[in-house]
Amino acid sequence: MTLNWKRIKNPEGSEEKIEVYKSLYSKRNLPLQTICYDSARSIPNLEYGIFYVRPPIVEKIYSPGNDKNDQEYGNGTSLVIFYRHGYHTILIPGDMNPDTFKHLLGKKEGVEKRYTIFDRRQSTLHPTWQEVSSDQPSLKSLLRSYGLSILIAPHHGLESGFSEDLYESIKGEKPGLVVVSEKRHLSEKDGNVHHIYSSPNGALGQKVFIEGKEEERYSVSTRNGHHILIVFQGTGGMPEVFLEKDPEALLKCLK
Repeated sequence: MTLNWKRIKNPEGSEEKIEVYKSLYSKRNLPLQTICYDSARSIPNLEYGIFYVRPPIVEKIYSPGNDKNDQEYGNGTSLVIFYRHGYHTILIPGDMNPDTFKHLLGKKEGVEKRYTIFDRRQSTLHPTWQEVSSDQPSLKSLLRSYGLSILIAPHHGLESGFSEDLYESIKGEKPGLVVVSEKRHLSEKDGNVHHIYSSPNGALGQKVFIEGKEEERYSVSTRNGHHILIVFQGTGGMPEVFLEKDPEALLKCLK
C-alpha cells in the first residue's frame, strides 16, 4: 500500500511541496475510508464512493526507469470520487491516467473501493463498505446504472489524460457536461486540452450561465479566471452551472 515517494515528481523548485505532502500523510492511519454514516435519519438517494488502485499495482503498470513513467506513476495513484444526489452524478478523477483507469474499471488486482450510502436501512445492510473493499458496486457499474451528469475532466483535460475506457463505461457513452480545471500553460511541454470535451462527441451539452449570460455548452473551463458553481437539486432535469470571475458573485446564484 505504501506510496513510493522517490517516484513523485514535481517541477524543479517545488521540493518543499513534496515535504508538505509527506508531513500530511505521516499522521494518517489506514484504512482510508468514506464517511461512517451512523444516524437514525435517512437521506434517500444520496451516496458517494472513493475508488483507487493500490500504489504497488500502479508501480507495475508504470515500471521505474524514466521520468515519464515516474510522472504517470504519481498521476495513477489518484483517488477517484463518484457522487450521486438523486438523478445527478459527478465524477472527480483527479489526475488519473488512461492505463490506470483501464485497470480500475476492469476491476483487476489491487482495486480498492470505499462507499457510503446515507440511507439508514441500506447502510445497516452494508456496515463495512466505508472502510474495506468487499461487495460495493464497482465504478463501472455505477456509471452504467446512473450515467454521469458532470465529468471533471481527468488531468486538467489534457489530451494525455483522455480515457476511452471511461467514456465507454458511462451510460450513453458521454456525460452531460465536462468541467475542465485548466492548468496554466507555461511551456510547450504542458500539453493541450483535448478537443473532444468541447464537442458533441464529448458531452450531451446543457445550458450554463457565464457571468450572467445564458449559453449552451458541452464543456466549461476555469480558463480566464472563472470560478464554477454546480448546483444539484436531486430532482430531474439538468444541474445548474454558473461561472463567475468573482467568487462572491456565485453566492448570489444560490436560491
